[in-house]
Amino acid sequence: MKQVKTWWFIALVAVLVGAGAASGTILVGYLEGGLAVDVSPPLQLEEPWVEGLPEAQTVFVALDGDRQAFRVAAEVQLGDCFFIHLPVVNKSTVDVKARLTLLYPYGTTPLAAGSGVIDDVVAVHYRAWKFTADAGAQGSSASPYDGVTIQVCVSPYFTGSTVEIRGYIESTSGIDGPSVVFMDFLTEDTIYLHNDPSPPTGDTSSQPNLPMDRWRPTRGVLYNYDADNDADAGRIILHGDGNSTESDLQKYQNWQITVSEDLNINGTVTVVLWSAVREFDQTARGIVTAYLRHFSGGTYIEIASSTLDLTPWQQGSATWVKSEILIEDVQYIIPAGHILELKVVVEEDSPDMWFAYDTTQHPSQLVMPGQVAENVLYVHNNPTPPTGDTTRQADLSMDTTAPTAEVLYNYDTDKDLEPGRNIHYGGSGTGEGNLDKYQNWQFTIPEDLHISGDVSTILWSATKTFDTTKRGIVTAYLRDFDGAGYTEIANGTLDMDLWQQGSTTWVEREIIITGVDYTVLAGHILELKIIVNSGSHDMWFAYDTTDYPSRVVLP
Repeated sequence: MKQVKTWWFIALVAVLVGAGAASGTILVGYLEGGLAVDVSPPLQLEEPWVEGLPEAQTVFVALDGDRQAFRVAAEVQLGDCFFIHLPVVNKSTVDVKARLTLLYPYGTTPLAAGSGVIDDVVAVHYRAWKFTADAGAQGSSASPYDGVTIQVCVSPYFTGSTVEIRGYIESTSGIDGPSVVFMDFLTEDTIYLHNDPSPPTGDTSSQPNLPMDRWRPTRGVLYNYDADNDADAGRIILHGDGNSTESDLQKYQNWQITVSEDLNINGTVTVVLWSAVREFDQTARGIVTAYLRHFSGGTYIEIASSTLDLTPWQQGSATWVKSEILIEDVQYIIPAGHILELKVVVEEDSPDMWFAYDTTQHPSQLVMPGQVAENVLYVHNNPTPPTGDTTRQADLSMDTTAPTAEVLYNYDTDKDLEPGRNIHYGGSGTGEGNLDKYQNWQFTIPEDLHISGDVSTILWSATKTFDTTKRGIVTAYLRDFDGAGYTEIANGTLDMDLWQQGSTTWVEREIIITGVDYTVLAGHILELKIIVNSGSHDMWFAYDTTDYPSRVVLP
């Protein structure tokens, strides 16, 4: 802990401009390629300010609708206390119910209270408070003390020298609990991989220990992250022996996060990487290993690891591809204040690999087990949870409820005796009507849903009889059903010469439906329909179990 008090504060939403800024410098930010700026919502957060720190300076940005976010960082000592004032004004003619949601480090539990005209701040969650902003401002600005005040004190449980507080203020229509808009910009179960500085502002040299945190990338430009190695965008990792102890910076990349409270990892950790074989070689095999490590006091403990071996890695793509490395059955606790590390290496039998991260188009990330996200729709059988074998059924359901059944039953007893669902090759497209050649799932949209970006269809599947020599071709269609007819939204196809990639059991495959820009109206049905194309072997599909949670992930 520092003995000399040098205070600096940053309050921002998206982009830190410039590296190595001096203490007290205002770092102006804006959103690029992310949420739209709206300067006139009825509920407005005006410039936050800090009491108790004479050199404090702040910058913030309003987000779309009534959402306004801020980020505050301070260099501190044990026992320090300060106040963050969030002036709030209601510029409408009706009362607005609102909510404050925060993320903060262990040992600095904030307290929120009303100030001035707002006097009903009530905790509804350990990270969230609700309050009412009364009508009547009639366009006036808030006074510096009209709003919500956050008191932050640094307890002996805090480790480190920098406190960081992040949060949203938003209108809620009376909904309690933590902010659901964290799925748009800030999540608690997804940890994004960054460069340094982040958001990136230009090319950098390679760096060993980069940050990862729960803030979604906001930059739209992929810079060169290893200008000391090459002139290409992203980060190159040369192939090597693949060990977790690799110390040649050309052959590995680390990302680290200090956990703010005890982190219990129990289940499958998914490492999502945007990558490519060097020069986007479409014929080459790629082999990448991801290690989870626990760092404390100069000592590393390897938690678990997994390797993805794909031939060809690019799967026909001439650009960056999104791949998942599943680190299964992780059971480990990282104490508060310790560091969780992700280390990525390229194996000896692989060519050199390129990696992209910390951009809106390439949000490489670490997804912790137990994520509950409103942008994930799990596909089910009927009934769900499954209780036994059934015949084939059209129009199955999908929703945000994760599967709970542990047994994979036979979902088409009228076709075969095997567990899961058998789909015959030869599907004729989105209009395929032979239930032997398609399966569809439907979800009724409760409110207008705007889909903007890439949609991931993640399917647990196999070539029939787990034949490791067969090609698989699967197409996924998104459709909008308005009660009278279907509109095709978009589709994507995955074509793999060896679908099983050597596996003799179920494999998880991802079909990416790119560039979706469509609004499904409230009351309409969003449908996922899959077929197996001509040229493919017959395919088996597994879903609606804890081991095989097939799903659609919306952007």
